[in-house]
Amino acid sequence: MRMRKADTTMASIKEVLDQAIRSAGDVLLKHYRSVKTLETKGEIDLLTVADKEAEAAIIKVIHKAFPDHQILAEESGHIMNGQADYKWIIDPLDGTTNYSHSFPIFC
Repeated sequence: MRMRKADTTMASIKEVLDQAIRSAGDVLLKHYRSVKTLETKGEIDLLTVADKEAEAAIIKVIHKAFPDHQILAEESGHIMNGQADYKWIIDPLDGTTNYSHSFPIFC
């Protein structure tokens, strides 16, 4: 679903958000209980394949629907359209430590 700038309404944003969440959720479920740590971002801040793939899935959905929106993504630092009217801030997996240890407390 690609939308024109004039089509940017709260309803269309919510629809794209729902699609992005479901896409990222599919990625997280695919890797759950089999995740391997890619790297650490700090002393205890983990980064997994699931983080990166979920972020890419979210970006793909948003960019397809709203190519003129700005996207700032936590894991990749991905920034698109720096002067856009609309900005998306993405944290693809909150609770990476729990997720990587198969504790079911993450989102």
